[in-house]
This record gives sequence, structure tokens and C-alpha cells, in this order.
Amino acid sequence: MIAGVKRAAGLALLAVILIGHAYYWRERANGLAGELAAAEAEVTAYQRSAEVHRAHLKRMEAEAARWAGIEHDLKSLEGRDEPLSDSLRAAAQRLWN
Repeated sequence: MIAGVKRAAGLALLAVILIGHAYYWRERANGLAGELAAAEAEVTAYQRSAEVHRAHLKRMEAEAARWAGIEHDLKSLEGRDEPLSDSLRAAAQRLWN
């Protein structure tokens, strides 16, 4: 009889330990799931920032190419080294100063 009580008490203690262990790991898994969700959201935000940055760089490259074309056109104009008229000189000074 005493052996049966000891065995029952041992099994009850083992059950309590296992339940406690399972509870600990479940809580740990829930905490890690929350951390994972936060990290995934942060990665998504970084990816969106990178997309926006790439689009900005693409626009900047297009703008630089456009201005390079304008500069080329201006440099290749016939008579580009002639002096400006008074009205154009005044307009250019207002523009570049």
C-alpha cells in the first residue's frame, strides 16, 4: 500500500513537473513568436525604404541624363560663343545669381 502511494505521489510530481515544463516552453514560444513578428515587420519596413530609395535614385539618374542632354544641346548650338543681348544677359544674371 505504501509503495502504491509513493508511486502515485511520484507520478503526480512528474505530471506537475511536465505540466510546468510544457507551460514554460509554451510561454517562451509565444514570446518568440511576438519577437519574430516584430522583426518581420521591421524587415518589411526596410524593404519598402529600399524600394523608395531605388526609385529615387532612378529618378535622379533620369534627371541627370536629361540635364546632360540639355547641356550637350547648349554646347552644340551654333553661335553659342556670341555675346548675349542686354535683355538676355540681365535674365541670365537673375537666373544664376
